[in-house]
Amino acid sequence: MGIESQYENLSKNFPNLSKERRAEMFNSEGVRLNCHYINNTPKDVLDLLLCVFTIDKHITDIKLDDNTYSLSIVMKDDLMGDSKVNIKILKLNEKTSVIDYMKASGDLMSYYKQIKRI
Repeated sequence: MGIESQYENLSKNFPNLSKERRAEMFNSEGVRLNCHYINNTPKDVLDLLLCVFTIDKHITDIKLDDNTYSLSIVMKDDLMGDSKVNIKILKLNEKTSVIDYMKASGDLMSYYKQIKRI
């Protein structure tokens, strides 16, 4: 199943996706190295990530926050163990969002190996 069909099924796969969410502003102070900048709105970035994570066979669990553009995923690694990653989509300005991610649990080396996928 491709990303286009996943996009069509987002509301079915994530019933709380249609809820109104608050876009938190990005604060450049204390920036970690774990972020990517993307020219799109937080809503569109969230939709894209959900589509990609849904078809990725290494992502075993996706939990979507009801109030903000945040989610947590579990990345499967049979050799070193699973890693849980928290992801926030923050607003930099009207045209740019920031994907900020951090390890919540799991083996550090497994996290480093798996996080390259994002």
